[in-house]
Amino acid sequence: MSGNRTIAKNTIYLYCRMLLTMGIALYTSRAVLQTLGVRDFGVYNLVGGVVVLFSFLNNAMSSSTQRFLNIGIASKDSKRVGQIFSMSLNIHFLIAITILVLSEIVGLWLLNHQLNIPKERLLAANLVFQFSIATTFVGVLKVPYDAIILARERMSFYAVVGIIQAVARLAIVMSISMSITQDRLIVYAFLMMILDVFSSIAFFVYCKLNFGYQVHYRFEKSKELFRSLISFSSWSLLGQVSVVGSSQGMGMILNVFAGVVVNAALGIAGQVSGAVYNFISSAQMAFNPQIVQTYAENKHERHVKLVLQASRFSFFLFAILCIPVLLGTDYILTLWLGANYPQYSVGFTRLIILTSVLTSLAGPLWMSAYAVGNIKRYQFCVAAVNLAVLPIAYLVMLYKRDPFLVMGAKLLLDMLLLIFRVYYFKSRLLIKNSVLMLYVRRILPLFVMVFALAPLSEFISINGLGDLLIYSLCCEAVVCGYVFFWGLRRSEVANILTLVKSKIFGLT
Repeated sequence: MSGNRTIAKNTIYLYCRMLLTMGIALYTSRAVLQTLGVRDFGVYNLVGGVVVLFSFLNNAMSSSTQRFLNIGIASKDSKRVGQIFSMSLNIHFLIAITILVLSEIVGLWLLNHQLNIPKERLLAANLVFQFSIATTFVGVLKVPYDAIILARERMSFYAVVGIIQAVARLAIVMSISMSITQDRLIVYAFLMMILDVFSSIAFFVYCKLNFGYQVHYRFEKSKELFRSLISFSSWSLLGQVSVVGSSQGMGMILNVFAGVVVNAALGIAGQVSGAVYNFISSAQMAFNPQIVQTYAENKHERHVKLVLQASRFSFFLFAILCIPVLLGTDYILTLWLGANYPQYSVGFTRLIILTSVLTSLAGPLWMSAYAVGNIKRYQFCVAAVNLAVLPIAYLVMLYKRDPFLVMGAKLLLDMLLLIFRVYYFKSRLLIKNSVLMLYVRRILPLFVMVFALAPLSEFISINGLGDLLIYSLCCEAVVCGYVFFWGLRRSEVANILTLVKSKIFGLT
């Protein structure tokens, strides 16, 4: 019971963070565009993207570090946790140096000789590039501190820092727009670097004050631990590369056959879907530490229950959040971007949201795979399915030239990937068919309903906010009723009602 309450409390913290930061971020993105202008805004994103190209290994190491720290915490061995932390800090320092060298050699060559940047903005672009490198260097070193905060389930601090960062970003943009008349791009990039450095310092200080010995750096020489971290991360890296390669490669193929309008539509669809999915990732973040720790403690029944519960909860929340977007995609995009948004945006947004529905179900399953370890076969299969979209996209565009068919193929591949993840989860943990079938029965009707809503929304006319509210409320009532009376267990409903009474009405 205490574990469920911890998860619920952490979910509340993370949702509060997401609600505030998403609202601020949506307004900030418009303000940045207006302050910098289209050209400088493009330069800022392009230059930052060059540094991101060299960050694959860091992304893989981040999930690996948190996994090993969770296992160390589950063993209740503070010395072991300290060893894992120190070794991960050693590895992240090497990663930071590697990114620095690659950025200063390959990155500068790309920036000055390959990318299409106006000559009069080349000096500003180089300064922004250096600020981005510094930000990335500090961010890589912050990963082990970030990981131990999440592993220790200190979500309140994580949420507070995120909100402060969002408010500070907005303050920076507003102050530049009102007072700076010189090169706003350079000033903006410099102040954003300073903000990220100070937020990283806050993480360092918090960990020192709260975790003491466990984050006290010692030069760790264990070859066995080093090999374990690197081996696990190398297979995580394969998964990271396949995800990025499939999305970026698909975008390039669509660009070759259909032009930049398709890429603009993909970008808009990704922002809308990402804004909704961030709520779900927050819920899963609250579950993840206990998913890993219960497996490490050999509490397999509790582990299976947590994974399936997190998957169901994530899917139910996403279904509730995405229904207004699926119904009123055209109206929402017009309200946000104006009437002249790129072609394909509405269809792409709906298809990417359906893809995110599958991701909401799959997230806890791949976290379980990470907890179990020995992910070689798992990551190989995931990478193969992810990268299969590239030849399919090429053939579809070559013979049909229909971008929607490509996105539909991507959706089918993600559905295949979800089926594989369920099978892998069942086979590795020897789950009974009855347990799995109960999970499927609780989600399947709503799953079909959400997928049917996307084509049906083409026949629904949304002419204003009133129409959107009426249609959304009707659908939400059906969905919430389904979740309450069928999707959730009676014990889960009781726990939720108790939590609402205690947190909102002050009742025990």
